[in-house]
Amino acid sequence: MTSFIQDLYDEQEVLSQEEKSDSSEEEISQTVKIQKEIEKTPIFTLEKVKYRRPSDFVSVCVANNIMFLGCKNNLIIRINLGNSENLQDINFTNSTKPIIRKLFVDPTGRFLLISCRTGENFFYYHSKSSIKAPKISKLKGKIIGSVTWAKNNNDNKFRGLIGTTDGIIYDFQFRRNFTLKKLYNFSQNDRITGIYYQSIVANPKLMYVLVTTTNTLYQFVGGETVEQLFESYKNKKPSNLTLPGELKKSEFHLNKNKGYPNQFCWLTESGISFGNIIAKRNSKPGDNIIHEAKLVPYPKIPELMENEEIRNLPTPISIVRSDFHFLLIYPDRFVAISNLDHIFIMEKVVDRQLDGKLIGVIQDPTTNDLWLFSSKSLYSIVKHNEDRDVWKIYLNREQYEVALEYCKDDNIKGDKVLIEHGKALYRKKNYLQSANILGKTTLPFERTAVKFMDLPSREPLKYFLSSKLDTLEEKPTSESIMITTWLLELYLEDLNYLEENKMEEKFAKAQRGFHNFIKDKIKILNDQTTFELITSYDRMEEMVFYASLSKQFDRVISHHINQQDFDNAIKVIRNNTLLDMIYKYSPILMFSAPLKTIHCWKQFQNIEPSKLLPSLMRYNSGRNHNDKKPNYAIEYLEYCVHVINNKEQTIHNYLLSLYIEYNYDDKLMRFLNPVNGIKYYDPRYGLRLCMQNGKKEGSVFLYSEMRMYKEAVKLALTFDENLAKINANKPTDLILKKKLWSKVAKHIAKRTGDPRKAIEFFKDSETLEFENILPMIPQFKCIDEFRDDIIKSLKKFNKQIDEIQLDMEEDRNSAELIRKDLNHIRKSSVLVRFDEQKCQICDRLILNNDYYIFPCNHSFHVGCLTKVVKEKFLSKALKRQLKLLSNVIKQEERQRYIQNNNIEQNINKKTILEINSKIEKARNHYDRIVASQCIECGNFSSKIVETSFFDYSNKKMINSWKL
Repeated sequence: MTSFIQDLYDEQEVLSQEEKSDSSEEEISQTVKIQKEIEKTPIFTLEKVKYRRPSDFVSVCVANNIMFLGCKNNLIIRINLGNSENLQDINFTNSTKPIIRKLFVDPTGRFLLISCRTGENFFYYHSKSSIKAPKISKLKGKIIGSVTWAKNNNDNKFRGLIGTTDGIIYDFQFRRNFTLKKLYNFSQNDRITGIYYQSIVANPKLMYVLVTTTNTLYQFVGGETVEQLFESYKNKKPSNLTLPGELKKSEFHLNKNKGYPNQFCWLTESGISFGNIIAKRNSKPGDNIIHEAKLVPYPKIPELMENEEIRNLPTPISIVRSDFHFLLIYPDRFVAISNLDHIFIMEKVVDRQLDGKLIGVIQDPTTNDLWLFSSKSLYSIVKHNEDRDVWKIYLNREQYEVALEYCKDDNIKGDKVLIEHGKALYRKKNYLQSANILGKTTLPFERTAVKFMDLPSREPLKYFLSSKLDTLEEKPTSESIMITTWLLELYLEDLNYLEENKMEEKFAKAQRGFHNFIKDKIKILNDQTTFELITSYDRMEEMVFYASLSKQFDRVISHHINQQDFDNAIKVIRNNTLLDMIYKYSPILMFSAPLKTIHCWKQFQNIEPSKLLPSLMRYNSGRNHNDKKPNYAIEYLEYCVHVINNKEQTIHNYLLSLYIEYNYDDKLMRFLNPVNGIKYYDPRYGLRLCMQNGKKEGSVFLYSEMRMYKEAVKLALTFDENLAKINANKPTDLILKKKLWSKVAKHIAKRTGDPRKAIEFFKDSETLEFENILPMIPQFKCIDEFRDDIIKSLKKFNKQIDEIQLDMEEDRNSAELIRKDLNHIRKSSVLVRFDEQKCQICDRLILNNDYYIFPCNHSFHVGCLTKVVKEKFLSKALKRQLKLLSNVIKQEERQRYIQNNNIEQNINKKTILEINSKIEKARNHYDRIVASQCIECGNFSSKIVETSFFDYSNKKMINSWKL
């Protein structure tokens, strides 16, 4: 490890230890206190059920949260534990003597078998219509030792096996009627104490039956039905497990693991026998399905051994196996031992005078609830974190993975397991796994790291650091930055070593590991430190990878350009859409790799071509004009102009300059005069370039575009007379057009020295007349040569004179008709009735105020008509003019009033006449604006179409039009 990392490590370690010391110690001490309190709590506690029994209990069974209490007075009570008030008494006999021996309930809690000491047996089926328990006559004289039930989804049908105390196995079915069939009889008339059967999970067409007696466990494996199964054992003895001694109160129980019963426990005189049931797919009759069977002696309880009265009662009277414990019942106490390490866990002594003698312990096969009952009391066995010490047992067995599972979310326990596991692996020299595990523990970082640093290989140290890093927060902290930087240096050392020794396969693998490390820890690594480290190890490829991953593309592109790797530089820009990098590096890239550069540009939709002009100019400045390779600057500019329709004038101007510079005359003319007629270049700039570079055709076109037709024609005459004709015909001004055509004609006449050429030119022109050509004919030229042209021209003039005379005659007639109409209008009059004629606008009598009356007999008050015309028909300019005229009239009338009421009577008649003239002139102008025509029947009426029906600011009116 370099001094750089060592210094960083020392500094960060001190800081991290100071940061953690106060908070972590407080958290750990608090957690330890909580754990100690939990450990003080017994794993099992007995909660007495408050129930007033009608008589002492004899037998109790429970299934599916339904409990049956068999009492000494031959009363059976059915209790729904989900609703403790739901009690039901079951009467099954008239006998007054206590005869109940044992109760057996099916897993659904609906069917009950009652075994009596007298050899009588009854069955009860729960239904709303009946609470009776009929007698099973076929089992008369038989005492039931054990019952097993078949799985059945039909609530009205039950099936199972019955084992009696005289060694007979019966198959029973109930569906309306109870049927019984004998299947097997043990020759020794063994007392059956337990029975169970189950289809093999791996092969449902096979089944097995387990039967226990006072000292033997029998295994029947075989047929698809129980009949076929026991038929196969008529002439063959089943596999068995025999233990010394005989226990009349032997019990046999199965427990579920992974969803189906595959564990058993058996109460025998020799001790607790337990193991696993493993029935395979290809099991056959005679196979042994009991595996890993063990025998655990009963615990030595000091109190039991010291008490002389019960010294001879070391054997429990009942047993149940929970998930991790054996629960044993003695006449006066409840005992729990671990089923993993067989250690005595706890005991609970019951007051026999108060609660009576303990009878048994039972478990609900559906809910796994545990119950304890004595002759006088019923207890619920409550579990308190039953598996809390399981992790220790598996830890002592060195089964670390299992121990870790049982630690659950307890970090302190899990840490202990991981530490022991890691140390064990280290002792076995399995350093990689040890490093991976110890990195997740709370062992002091520096001490653990030193252990792995002392090893010949650096891989365990890398594993340890990586594992430790995974336990830290993802955000950068002093500790995570230090460890990440240390790992980075180890990776770089490995890469250099493998490359120097030419270990290609290992180098490739290490490089992949480095890349994965960088990807995972990119958020933690410090940029400056990382670049310094990678550079110090001269790992340029790794530097580029890190820069790319951290999106520092400027470094990547700069590196590729320095290495003359322009293709990869362009690839980085293109793949990451780096628009800013395009503008920065395009001058270099365009000069070195022009084709790929412009292809890259074309992929960016939001690129600004004007910002690329310096790159294009640099490319062209260094390009040989004689180079036959395509000009990529022109190619890109054409793409901008014709494909993406760029409208920037600078782009168009530069493309124009390149066409001129590289003598692309055809492209130049098509560019100057595009098909769509839309031009974005500067014509003055283009003209200057064309003139400087001798592009006469382009100059003529640009002169014409700027309406400089004289210059266009003048220049065109120097190299192309037809082009001159075309440009001479462009002006719309006829006078200018004649001058230009005349200029062209003079040029042709002068050039050829033949007047007839000018005459022929005159025939092609629609603008020139023959008289315009005459000055070009020499003074002493014989006129006979032009006789036909002169006659044709004179005829044309005569025709024009006739047309003019006809137009003049029509004008005289029209003027005469107008004079007659005016005289008629002057003499016409309109009759106004004082009491009838009303204003068309306000509907009041017309003579009350100043008024207008029109030939159509419509009349208006001056004020009413002015208001309507101003609002509906006048433009803003006319409104301003009307207001100005009104002010002029008012002002002049005021002046006239002042003059007429002059005290000194020095009235100047000339002044009054001038005032009257101004007033009359203003009134006439005012009338022409307001009363030029009737608003009812004049042209004004057509403008009403543009007027709304009502005022849109009137909300009430708008709402009235809504549907």
